[in-house]
Amino acid sequence: MSSEYQNKLPKVVKEMSKKYGLELPENDYDGLDFWKCHGNWILKHNGCEKIAMKENITFDEPKCNFDVAPNIALMITGHKKDEDGNILKTEWSFGEACGRNTKMPYWWAMAEKRGKDRVILKLINAYEQGVYSSSEADEWNELAKLKEIKTGSNSKIKKENKTPKINLKDLEVGNPKALENVAKLETKINGDKEKPAKLEKWEEDIICEQLSNQPDYADIK
Repeated sequence: MSSEYQNKLPKVVKEMSKKYGLELPENDYDGLDFWKCHGNWILKHNGCEKIAMKENITFDEPKCNFDVAPNIALMITGHKKDEDGNILKTEWSFGEACGRNTKMPYWWAMAEKRGKDRVILKLINAYEQGVYSSSEADEWNELAKLKEIKTGSNSKIKKENKTPKINLKDLEVGNPKALENVAKLETKINGDKEKPAKLEKWEEDIICEQLSNQPDYADIK
């Protein structure tokens, strides 16, 4: 019997659940096949595997690493076939894994899984209906963490409940000496040259990427 929560779920979630035998979630966070992230519905890998079986989706061997080691980016190609094995539709996408977007020690497997999930959802036009894979959820969480750094709302970089003052320009200007600027930024956040605040590793990585990818040079003062 459907709960009040399930009765209010979007039509696309209900239709996908019925068509592919997916379990409807009881709340936003811990469904077997679906969960919600930043207002968007996410289909877990478990659900994607069920869809692949129903739609007779097969995959080519992943293409080699397209990123710089140790980061991994695999190109995944998948085919939706009819009962006779004839290809009805083909899609490809990438699956990425690195120290910033996974804590799991098996990066190659994570990259393959993410790429396959994306291809499965593309083959059934799920993205157009507002349903995404866990890979997109990981990216949104990274952006949310970056936003916390920019606004100073992350408690990990606060000291004595004081709101850190971070100039947005410090994060947005270009600087090839990114690591040096991270150290300066830590001091700026803390306001104490003797005991600069220490950013988490993922925070340093995101800031370095933001600084290094900008075209113009400007140093943090």
